[in-house]
Amino acid sequence: QQRLMPGAFQAAVAGWDPGPDPDPFGAWHSSRRGEAAGNFGAVADAELDRLAEQGRVEAGLPARRAVYAAFAARFRVYTPGIVLFAERWQYAVSAALQAPLQAAATEADRFGQVHLWRVVTGQR
Repeated sequence: QQRLMPGAFQAAVAGWDPGPDPDPFGAWHSSRRGEAAGNFGAVADAELDRLAEQGRVEAGLPARRAVYAAFAARFRVYTPGIVLFAERWQYAVSAALQAPLQAAATEADRFGQVHLWRVVTGQR
């Protein structure tokens, strides 16, 4: 907080987890400058702001995907930061396991509906 919030750095490595929706507003919108979990680089770009705002109001997944793609394209041109990696979890399970599909925003979410899991045993 002593370095990031006042912008007293030349480069920083910071983690950011937007959750299951890749909403860039919290990390890159100019209104979040100086906030504890916000825009550490003091980015102020009208187009990035517009796209971040538009992504929050689009209801349909295809429209949101297009807005986020436009945000990513502008982000690459403006380069307010460099994304080092993005986690992606893949789980292998037995074909005998019947479990409802569920998006996992956190590691714990993979067990969110464990009470609905069933194992097919071949017996009736």
